Amino acid sequence: MTEKLARAAVEMNYERLPEPVVREAKRCLIDWAGVTLWAAESPTAGKLFNVIQDLGGREQASIIPSGFKTTVLNASLVNGSVSHVLDFDDVHSRAIIHTSAVLAPAALAGGEWKKRGGKEVIAAFVAGFEVATRVSFAAGKGPHQLDKGWHPTSTIGRIGAAVSFGKLLRIDATQMAMGLGLAATQAGGLRRVFGTMAKHFHAGKAAYDGILAALLAAQDFTAPVDLLEGPDGLCSVLSGQFDEAQLLDGWGERYEILANSFKPYPACYQTHAVINACVDIFDRDRPDPSKIEEVVCEVNPVALEVADIKDPKTGSEAKFSISYCAARGLMGDVSSNKFVPEEIEKEDVQNIMKRVQIKTNPSFGIENAVVSVKTSDGRKAESKVQFLRGGPSRPMSDEDLDDKFLGQAAPILGSRDQAERALKMLRSVEKLEDVSEILRCLTKTPR
Repeated sequence: MTEKLARAAVEMNYERLPEPVVREAKRCLIDWAGVTLWAAESPTAGKLFNVIQDLGGREQASIIPSGFKTTVLNASLVNGSVSHVLDFDDVHSRAIIHTSAVLAPAALAGGEWKKRGGKEVIAAFVAGFEVATRVSFAAGKGPHQLDKGWHPTSTIGRIGAAVSFGKLLRIDATQMAMGLGLAATQAGGLRRVFGTMAKHFHAGKAAYDGILAALLAAQDFTAPVDLLEGPDGLCSVLSGQFDEAQLLDGWGERYEILANSFKPYPACYQTHAVINACVDIFDRDRPDPSKIEEVVCEVNPVALEVADIKDPKTGSEAKFSISYCAARGLMGDVSSNKFVPEEIEKEDVQNIMKRVQIKTNPSFGIENAVVSVKTSDGRKAESKVQFLRGGPSRPMSDEDLDDKFLGQAAPILGSRDQAERALKMLRSVEKLEDVSEILRCLTKTPR
């Protein structure tokens, strides 16, 4: 099955991709570029850049937005990690993989280094996306891996990155199967690090390891060509189960990229249903924060496992705190600048957090939540969320994503004009003969 999956990935090409799939791939690249730029001045970005700058390396690919050139491995490590800093990057909710944070750095590094055109990069990105999500399904989907303490973005992300980069190296099906094996044997990434910089590092390291797997496979470096399957294969090791049929189910007919989700809020996706409900209550009822006496949040069980940091001290911890995200939603502002220590420590926020109760409902999925609020003046408010804003059933529009990108990119790149040029190029990436033009456009103007 691994070999069949590898062959299917190698044979995927741009000309056979449906138009909605191409459109969604470009939306992924736009969203990825924006969140990466917006986090470029974060401590995580600075520390990683210092290390890579010291290491140097052959000038193969660019770190955005500095334009600093280094090896494809090092560039993808930084670009991937930085894109995951804000937890504002897209996610496939069924696979529980932050796909673009891993695949975009790998595909763009490969495209820049090998001077590939936009069509080839899109096909590589989509192939990596379709393989990664299906491998996650075969491993019992994301929740089962999380139960075992793994982070699927990290463990499975390597598989997708190996596919995307391998296609840009133009390796054959046998080499691609080896690449999948080499990526699988590097799998790692523990859920326990959530709320720290190590979680950001997962996305970049997955891109790095996937690229390394493809580079070695191109040299016919050997590995088992069936390492995804069987009782001691990756899927079984990660989750204790393996559903072989999922690896190629619907291939070429059902594209999982069309079930991708984009984030309107910069927090763990498991908090988004609660945020949606709380923002709805704020918009409709405008509860006085000083009068809130009780907040009951009913969520899916995985949300409580993953995002129950009760007393967050840092912005990263707050992104994994349902209590904090609920408080911010009830105050009507869940923007990036609210995930900092000085905002977390505010008395009105802390007062609401202390009144949050979290219950689980086994029938709920990631898109479901019920939030009820009681205030000291006898008022009650409730909101039920069935479909998340930004999810497949309630997608963000192109205009929403454009606004998100421009708001993030313009301050970092130095001007709105440059941000708009970058957006236009990303919207028509299939027309580029060399995707290096995108990386140049995502380099900030010297001040």
